[in-house]
Amino acid sequence: MAKTALFCAVVVTASLCGVAWAEHSAEGEAGGSGLFSGTFGDTIWTIAAFVVLLVVLGKFAWKPLLSGLNARQSHIEQQLKSAEDSRVKAEHLLGDYKQQGLSLVQQAMEQAQRYQQEMAEKAREET
Repeated sequence: MAKTALFCAVVVTASLCGVAWAEHSAEGEAGGSGLFSGTFGDTIWTIAAFVVLLVVLGKFAWKPLLSGLNARQSHIEQQLKSAEDSRVKAEHLLGDYKQQGLSLVQQAMEQAQRYQQEMAEKAREET
């Protein structure tokens, strides 16, 4: 798919350069220094050099760059999953600790009420 797109881009670029070269030649500018003042051979060599550059960059720069980015993406996804798991675990622990705290407070209140009742009975017995 990418090779087909690259080929189409080269063909379209070459066609456009050829049309511009033909228009430039038809206008009759002799020795002008415009953008398309070169020969058709120069255009072909420029396109060939551009295609070679794309191939070399694609092989030696683009693939390693993409593999590095994909590795980084998978590492970040793994860290996000780990963080989400830690958050869920922390929420469960918080709920457990809240229940333990409530039960301790309830036990302390019951113990305080028993102690109060015991003190009230001792006070009655002494009077």
